[in-house]
Amino acid sequence: MRAVTLSLCAVAANGSWTRKLQKRGGAARACQEEPSLTSVAKAFDGDECARILALFEEAKEEVDRRDAMGISRRNRWLPRDKWDSVRWVVERMLKRLPELPQMDAEQFLERHVEFVLLHEFREGDFFDWHVDSKPDDGKMRTQNVNVVLSSATDFEGGALQVGSANASLQLGDLHAYPAALPHKVHDITKGRRYTLVVATRGTIEGYWAAALRDYERLARELGEEHPKLHWILGEHLESMDQPDGARRAFAASYRATPQKPQYARKFADDAAEKHAAGDLTGAAEDLGMATLVEPDDAEFRVDLGVVLWRLRDFVGAEEQLRAALERGAPAAAGRACLSLVLADAGDAAGAAAERDRAMAAGADDAAAAFEALEGLRGSGGT
Repeated sequence: MRAVTLSLCAVAANGSWTRKLQKRGGAARACQEEPSLTSVAKAFDGDECARILALFEEAKEEVDRRDAMGISRRNRWLPRDKWDSVRWVVERMLKRLPELPQMDAEQFLERHVEFVLLHEFREGDFFDWHVDSKPDDGKMRTQNVNVVLSSATDFEGGALQVGSANASLQLGDLHAYPAALPHKVHDITKGRRYTLVVATRGTIEGYWAAALRDYERLARELGEEHPKLHWILGEHLESMDQPDGARRAFAASYRATPQKPQYARKFADDAAEKHAAGDLTGAAEDLGMATLVEPDDAEFRVDLGVVLWRLRDFVGAEEQLRAALERGAPAAAGRACLSLVLADAGDAAGAAAERDRAMAAGADDAAAAFEALEGLRGSGGT
């Protein structure tokens, strides 16, 4: 497809296209409130926090560092046969968090707790944006309950951002939020921070719809600074069998990065290879992503129009070609292609008008475009 692209799109100004690298940045921001976060200040005193920490002294330390996933932390899991030792903690949680299923603490541990874990973050550790449950992951985890077990003077950095808010990190603070709500731990710059995590499960009815609303809200509020929020939204939509919405969310993630032009070009280059191999459907999918990432790139839209024309999607082809012309595509080549699309769609008058406009814009360039496109008519592809 690249040869065709050059013949169609590179007929003006020595065939060069100028692209602007739109860098996005700025410090991460956090709103003052997060509607899905419940916080209780100093729900546990200092002695109680030390008592909780002591429960994990004999637990094996698990170093969890996965740079590609944005994870660097240490975990200590409380064995299930030791859960009775945290019954008093669960009693306090149930008392202070009425949104949890209300029952005896022993019953709650048996019916609603997935695991009990100690998180330790040291200098240089972090945990990028993530969610702890998805519709298709087979888990029943619905709510995270955290207790801050370190004094604020014991560490620097390490803010716990839950959705749009930074949770308070005073010793003994209690926090509860949906496991499906995006959250992250910012880089620890000094000291150590310990947090008790009790993962709970509850009712699923309405849970994923609420999660989707949270994802969409956060993508709007914070997506410019945090592209991964769009990615999380895309994964959620994908798991809910909404591929079109997922593609738009993934594209928004690429679009919110300084590497936006490179991502779009990679999709276009992959499409060119598929087009050359006769995989028109695959080429259309990749070019669709390229146009979502770089909506104002006329070259990508012309290429997509050509592929859709070959797939006999004349409505889609016309839409892309007109959008390309609005965005500055060379008129002779673009209107030549549009003329053939309209002719194949049965609009003889429209085809003739576009042919005249193409020749008026540049007879030689239009003739070259017609020749290149006619050569594609008889070639195969699906």
